[in-house]
Amino acid sequence: MKFVDVVVLLYAILTIVMGVLGYVAPTTGHPSIASLIAGVGIGALLLGALALTKTNPRAGRIGAAVLTLVPLGRFLPTFISKQNWYPAGIMTIAGIFTFGVLLGGHFIAMSQRKKETSA
Repeated sequence: MKFVDVVVLLYAILTIVMGVLGYVAPTTGHPSIASLIAGVGIGALLLGALALTKTNPRAGRIGAAVLTLVPLGRFLPTFISKQNWYPAGIMTIAGIFTFGVLLGGHFIAMSQRKKETSA
């Protein structure tokens, strides 16, 4: 399994776990069904995108990158304004790292493709 795939897999698992924790052990005092649905849903879609990379790597990676940006849109503003480390900080750092790995993987693949076509 490639490094990019491992990072996406770990991010998907983290997203699912954080969604479940938002329901089971909420920080706001009441179970968050929205956290459960969003976390498990996005995590499952990330696992689907990861599976898609086996047959269509480009579509799977683009899907994973887009799905990585969704939680960032929710957690990044909260992390910046409130500097709340749980769950906003964890999800922000993990999301930025995952997106960076996906972006880096894209540039590496494009560089290799360019070398193959010029040779």
